Amino acid sequence: MIQYLFTRRPFLDKNRNTFAYEVLFRSTNGVRPAFSPSLAPGDALTLFLAVNTFEQLAGDKAAMLSLGPDVLKDHVTTLLPKQKSVLEVSDAGTPVDSAFVERCEALRKQGFRFCLTDFNPDAAFSPLLQLAEFVEISVPGKERTKISEQLGLLKKLPVRTIVSGIATKEDFDYCSRLGFDLYKGSFYYKSTAQRAKSISPSQLLLLELSAYLARDEDMQIVERILKKNPDLTFGLLKLINSAFFRVQQKVTSIRQAIALLGYENLQKWVALLLFTIDHRDHAVNPLVEKVLIRGRMMEMLAERVTSSKTVSDSAFITGILSFVNVLFGVALTDIIGKLNLAPEIQEALEKRQGLLGTLLDITEDLDAEDYDELEKKLSSVHIRGLDVLAIETRATIEYQTSLNDDLRRSNSGKEA
Repeated sequence: MIQYLFTRRPFLDKNRNTFAYEVLFRSTNGVRPAFSPSLAPGDALTLFLAVNTFEQLAGDKAAMLSLGPDVLKDHVTTLLPKQKSVLEVSDAGTPVDSAFVERCEALRKQGFRFCLTDFNPDAAFSPLLQLAEFVEISVPGKERTKISEQLGLLKKLPVRTIVSGIATKEDFDYCSRLGFDLYKGSFYYKSTAQRAKSISPSQLLLLELSAYLARDEDMQIVERILKKNPDLTFGLLKLINSAFFRVQQKVTSIRQAIALLGYENLQKWVALLLFTIDHRDHAVNPLVEKVLIRGRMMEMLAERVTSSKTVSDSAFITGILSFVNVLFGVALTDIIGKLNLAPEIQEALEKRQGLLGTLLDITEDLDAEDYDELEKKLSSVHIRGLDVLAIETRATIEYQTSLNDDLRRSNSGKEA
């Protein structure tokens, strides 16, 4: 059984590209944070690194780690690459003791960086603030004038500023105007549906192609559409050959892709291509990451409940398309109707009905940290909290491993 369970949250720059990740180890005793932790964060990290690499936590990005008192343990910190590790510290609640501060000072001299969370403007001379390269301000519950005042204090110091708890595009726009350096929150995968975003010609063709596939149109029609559009062909072949999908043989033509994948799998690829066709660098696009991990989680949850390949394929598509309203900035129903989806997928997306609707609710409740609703849904499909957290961990590792593999292949190709 997996003894380490983790989740991660991206820190985005002003261009909404992923700059770093906050890595949080979860308890194996239940889904709620209030459950007694099965392992201290440092011990969970040690177990993770015994069978995985640090790259699988954050790739080539920095990992912000909250180790608490475990930062005092040499056997934990010696495992961490200094250039990729940022240690989160906080003096909220009770003041930190001198031994902790001295240890942090020693680690900083060794090359570690620190992020001070829970910034308290009344403790401007906190010894931890003197150590920090990053300082985080939390938005929820604060008036905008307070946010501006706190940022004003930090701008006088040689630190990089982070704002967390950004839930809406309006909050992001406001904090961006203020001049924060990094942003954390759910705003990047939440739909505002206030103003429709422009749909590119490639995306329009993909919507049309998805409808053809759903109707089991003649394969020659599908092939003809792809062949007439080099961007679609290139994007689809690049996606299919990426390490994330673990295709056993190199796919070099649309005809080969269709023959190898079949209609159902091709429909999965086309759904995902909607999100990736206009974003060449997937490694810094947080929405693409969110889409892929949710799709994979939905697929594994369906496998766990039904052992059916057909249902798990439908679950993957459901997870992917649950973000299509975010992609286009319109109501979900305005897009779903154009795709001619199977009834069970459409009902899951529009009404949260059926097994697929329940599994989609589970992934969304976990994102929202709505543990009351999450436990109800898990019980209805006979899945333990430990199972869904293990699936989240596995999906995240698979995603990051695929990015690492693609980067190595790209670099080796350049060297050749």
